[in-house]
Amino acid sequence: MVTDDLQNLSLEDSQPTSLPPQPSLSDPSSNKASAPFFFPPLWLARRTACISALRKEGIRSVVELGCGPGAVLSLLTQPAEHLDEFPSLYPPEPYSSSPSSPSVSSPSAIARSQKLQVLRSIPRRNPTENELHLRKVIGVDIRADSLQQAAKVVEPPAPTERREGESWSPRQQERWEGLSVQLYEGGLEVYNEALENVEAVIATEVLEHLTPNAFKKFPSTVLGLYGPRLCIVTTPNHEFNPYFVASGKEEETLHRFVDPTGRTNRVFRDEDHQFEMTREEFEEWATKAADDYDYTVSFSGVGSLAGYFNTSSRSSIPFPPPSLSAHPALINSPASLAVPDNPSTFYATQIATFRKIIPNEAERSPRSHRPTPLPFFSSPLSSPNIPLPGSPTSPTTALPSDPSAPTGRPSFFSRQSTSPTPHKLVHSVSHPAHPSASASAPLSIILRHLKTVLRDSGDGEGGITLRRAWGNDELRELCGGTIGNIVDAVLEEDEREMEWEFELVEGKEGYEALRIVWLAFEKGEGGLGSVTESREEEEEEEDEVEDPDYGDVDEALGDWEGEADDGWAPAESASAPSFIRPGGWR
Repeated sequence: MVTDDLQNLSLEDSQPTSLPPQPSLSDPSSNKASAPFFFPPLWLARRTACISALRKEGIRSVVELGCGPGAVLSLLTQPAEHLDEFPSLYPPEPYSSSPSSPSVSSPSAIARSQKLQVLRSIPRRNPTENELHLRKVIGVDIRADSLQQAAKVVEPPAPTERREGESWSPRQQERWEGLSVQLYEGGLEVYNEALENVEAVIATEVLEHLTPNAFKKFPSTVLGLYGPRLCIVTTPNHEFNPYFVASGKEEETLHRFVDPTGRTNRVFRDEDHQFEMTREEFEEWATKAADDYDYTVSFSGVGSLAGYFNTSSRSSIPFPPPSLSAHPALINSPASLAVPDNPSTFYATQIATFRKIIPNEAERSPRSHRPTPLPFFSSPLSSPNIPLPGSPTSPTTALPSDPSAPTGRPSFFSRQSTSPTPHKLVHSVSHPAHPSASASAPLSIILRHLKTVLRDSGDGEGGITLRRAWGNDELRELCGGTIGNIVDAVLEEDEREMEWEFELVEGKEGYEALRIVWLAFEKGEGGLGSVTESREEEEEEEDEVEDPDYGDVDEALGDWEGEADDGWAPAESASAPSFIRPGGWR
């Protein structure tokens, strides 16, 4: 159990010990060829879990504490593929899964009803797979050199240009929403006003690197002052360490570093770890923090014991744990006395997900009222005593408070903040949105261009999936980054001709599950698609088309001159979209 005194820390054996003899690595089961491993690797699984949680909650702004050189920031700054989530605008019928009879029996009404029924039947993707629509990203780290690397990672990509003699240029993914990125240098325990009102905070493998002072203030600063609606914290599960298998003679000491602080006789995974928590210690710490600052908390993890040994059978897990002799502090740990009951939920990395309790809800804590810090407040509120893990009930060794005090390792304080120095903004950059974002062309123009895309990139049978259609650069720009505009064009512009249908693609979800079919499509020679009217006739019709919102298209969009290229120019007409292609929508 964790004690109530942060400053008094020791352990079962207060002095650090040398590593016990390592188990033999000579048998075939322990060589590199047969060594167990995580797939995906732990670092990737942690990042994926954080990004999935942000997607599920629809987060728009996020702070990464301990961002380092920007590995996670590189994922957070990736643009969303489209502005909307298809098919969110077409929810399933609440009371019936069968098509309802239209109240109007006209052919166009029946055709529209059938299209809508297909849209409502499209299987939804898991919310964790939704697009991430971030507008603000902030990174914080104590190391200036790491932030210099992160600054390069978060820079907008340079525009790709077509080289002389090339007929194409590499496609650069458009950004449909503007993004602001800021990087701050400073300790996590120091209050930073810029981090307020951010929806989410993530800290991946950060806790175990913190000094006792920073660890103590983490809940009060992050949950108490910043108060994000979502906070994700990952940290190693110390109890998993005995199950790690050294994968070769040169790696005998991999994942085995004696506690550099001398507070415990625990053996850590990394030489820079200041502590590691067992499952019980982590859950106790997180539960107390959640109770103190009006959060709920749930626990999960990545890197399961079953996955590590690639087995679904508990009996196939090696026991005793292969490296137990290297971890004397865990000899009596429940996971060392017996293989965990469910190896699929015994994780190498444990995750706590904090969610803010909405005010006035029934489960709101009676201790929920917290004073709001004044605008000039520059230091975090004092927090309850939250001790470091591994502390005995009768401490005998005090923690050195002086950075120059002997700690067993010269780099003990190399990554830590030693004074409450205000955060320093070291980098700020904006990623502008594409000029066509949210400035879509008339639906009639979108539908007309869809015919061209279908003819050029369809399946040869008059059909094309919504996902494949969205792969066309010009069509995306005509839609202003909103994928639903393609669907709306088929729905709204096909009431008279009734030459379009929707079909479901079996075994697919989201925009991969919708096939758009053009009934007027004719199969040409050699399997190439053609249309009933010639391209010349189609272009003549474009000059005469009337749009209900824009009137005559050529008149509404103005007299455009100039060479067609990949750029955009401001529209002169007030009735036209904000940005238009030189030469027209075609």
